[in-house]
Amino acid sequence: MYNKKTLKTVALMSLGTIAMSSLLAVNEANGDLSASATATKYKVAKNGYVYKNAKIKAVKSKSEKKYFGNSVLTVKKTVVVKKHGKKLVYKYVVASNGKSGYVYVGSLKKATAKLVKTTSSKKVARKDPSKEPNAKQRKKNLKDLYTFLGMGSDGSDDSGSTSQGVDLNQIKSQFIDFVNQQRKANGKSAWVENTKLDAVAQKRASYVDVDSDNAHTATADGNVHNEGAAQVDAKSLGYNMPHLYESLGEAGVSSSAANNDYFFQNFQTLITADDVSNNEHRNMLIGNDGNGLNNFGIGFRVDKSSSDGGITKVTIVILLSDTNY
Repeated sequence: MYNKKTLKTVALMSLGTIAMSSLLAVNEANGDLSASATATKYKVAKNGYVYKNAKIKAVKSKSEKKYFGNSVLTVKKTVVVKKHGKKLVYKYVVASNGKSGYVYVGSLKKATAKLVKTTSSKKVARKDPSKEPNAKQRKKNLKDLYTFLGMGSDGSDDSGSTSQGVDLNQIKSQFIDFVNQQRKANGKSAWVENTKLDAVAQKRASYVDVDSDNAHTATADGNVHNEGAAQVDAKSLGYNMPHLYESLGEAGVSSSAANNDYFFQNFQTLITADDVSNNEHRNMLIGNDGNGLNNFGIGFRVDKSSSDGGITKVTIVILLSDTNY
């Protein structure tokens, strides 16, 4: 249960080049609820019991490893229970596979962020016209993609993005304005939105798993590609985009607390609190990488779970390039 009086947003960075996670965390210790100062993701390190509630008596599973597998765990509450004359700490966790329960803190380990670069090249290759399909086919591919994703022909979201308690168009607009302010302060030119990069970013957003070790290289069919999933998706849409930079982000919160500002503020941390990834995201977004990377495309996905009161999660995909495709 979330205590609305003490509900606060907490940003958690778990970003590879380019993967950010941001989730709400609330502590419950001896019945006193307060917002935690940090939020961390975990995985199962040692096997143990999974309990149904904070009384730590009713067993949900006798094996954490079988129950959660290799899923990433997000701590929602911390409880202190007195057992055998000792105070033991248990954490209520929600796994990326949707399962949840109370587990002993000693059975957990921190999930480490892995850095993955979609490209290490600083040079931008010219497009090879012979490898590009004709303009008519490209236009049809783009229109078909937008139709499939429930978007208008211009790439605007017509799928009812406000139905989940958030307006993706507003979040996108706020985020672009914020990035451009940061780019200006860094002496870089403003972003230029590219409809083709938008299309590829939206296709990536429709399926990408930010928590996956292969987040930047696995396509929707599960196949891993050394050149990067974004480049492969671009080809499937008829585009040759050999030099792309990609940033992935994810933010989640209880559905009752979901709002535009929450997600915008969490996505801001790609620039303002990017220490975990050694500022890889920040350098891309403010133009320190490549030749400024001022061409961009953005895609979003909204997910909502029905368990544990419901979590609304927004995934963001940002593609950057020095080439105006």
